[in-house]
Amino acid sequence: AKAVQLILRVGFFATPVMYEASLLPGPLAWTAWANPIAVSITAMRDILLCGTQPDWVLLVVHTAIAVAMVGAALGYVRSVEGRMTDAL
Repeated sequence: AKAVQLILRVGFFATPVMYEASLLPGPLAWTAWANPIAVSITAMRDILLCGTQPDWVLLVVHTAIAVAMVGAALGYVRSVEGRMTDAL
């Protein structure tokens, strides 16, 4: 439980909501591109506040990864759903 709290707290501060991702120091700059929430927030900021186009390539990559992960999770759940009722 403590590990989850720590991960959520680090994730909260690593997501650039109240600051721009460009303000992150060099060694931490990669976190703005790896964090899907940060990418979405930066894209919305670009569109709504700056009036510029977001990084579409990065958005497509994150969307493709999300779709693949949902597909993998769905496939896994379907493969074990026969045994799942026994465990519950």
